[in-house]
Amino acid sequence: MMRENGGFGNGEKINQRELVYGALAGKGPGANPVIVPYYMLACEDRWTELTGEPVSRFYEWMLRPWEHGRYYRMFAEKMPLDIFQPARWRPGRETWEYFENTEIVTSGKGIFAHSKKDDTYEPLPPHPYDDDSSAVEERIVFDRADAGRLIRAEKAESLIEQGHGAFIAEAVRELGEERFIMGGGVVNVFYQASWYVGLTNLFRMLLEETALIEYIFERLLEKNMERIRMLASCGGDAIYIDDATATCDMISPGMYERFSLPYMKSQVDEIHRLGMKAFAIYFGGIADRIEQVVSTGADALIMECSMKGYVNDYGQIAGIVGDRLCVCANINPVTEFNVAGDDAFREIVEGYAAQAKKHKKYIISAGSPVTPETPLKRILLFIEAARNA
Repeated sequence: MMRENGGFGNGEKINQRELVYGALAGKGPGANPVIVPYYMLACEDRWTELTGEPVSRFYEWMLRPWEHGRYYRMFAEKMPLDIFQPARWRPGRETWEYFENTEIVTSGKGIFAHSKKDDTYEPLPPHPYDDDSSAVEERIVFDRADAGRLIRAEKAESLIEQGHGAFIAEAVRELGEERFIMGGGVVNVFYQASWYVGLTNLFRMLLEETALIEYIFERLLEKNMERIRMLASCGGDAIYIDDATATCDMISPGMYERFSLPYMKSQVDEIHRLGMKAFAIYFGGIADRIEQVVSTGADALIMECSMKGYVNDYGQIAGIVGDRLCVCANINPVTEFNVAGDDAFREIVEGYAAQAKKHKKYIISAGSPVTPETPLKRILLFIEAARNA
């Protein structure tokens, strides 16, 4: 039977915010903290199951951040993981102007975002989790002038004024005293550069156009710094940095040290200067660059499970890290999370917990976001099994 808010089992409640802070400091109150990466994805995937409302209502809700608080509380109570992350939408669609000028229209042809300003209709996917895009391969930055024109750092104050932090502020207002709030994050400059030069070109430019790609990185760092300041001003507890593609399946440790690590350190330092915790997220292999990742100064590491030809062995990596930062477990969200039978799944979770508890700083987690097909009851079992293992 589920215990209230994943409590201790004797009726005592736990403050989940304090639980995570304890894990980051290596002195938890006695229960294991439990998360899945990108909490709001799990909520989007289960919108109708959690709310009883159609997907069209989800898109309407996204245009009304002032309605988010009571929904956030509903999500937090029905899926009580310990790190809460508010809603996020695609770039350019998190502003007061967009909210005001957009309405959701449903017809026999599907769901559409209607621009009242331009009288255009944008088709929206029938499931929020289908709203994704492929890698950018088009190159639009060819020289420093292009970079200066197209990559501009907008001040944090301007971003706030436009409404970019509205979702976060509402989550902090509703849940900030009791939940650890991961307000949002940035994509590190290494992968973000691909949006301007194309993903394939990015790797070629490391060798053939080194000065230009490093200039692009510097421009993107300025942009990220302002976003970090905006996120911090909204409140909450932590900011993440997703260092996608800076992994062993993409670049060597030496390239990582030159083209990713310095920028990661700068952003972690800024997050700390603003009084926030920094989470480094790596989807890809990192077993050959653990010391470098630790040297970023991040407070916690979320790493992908072993897949796609590389191995991220949780026990081995956590053993190397020791208690220098909090290492989140990386249970495979496909092969392990959805294993047949609750007893078999509980054994998997308890096995990870046993490894984690060898260290002072740990969080029990999936190694990637849980899949849309994962039943809510399996997520609830995960919380119960992990919390009390």
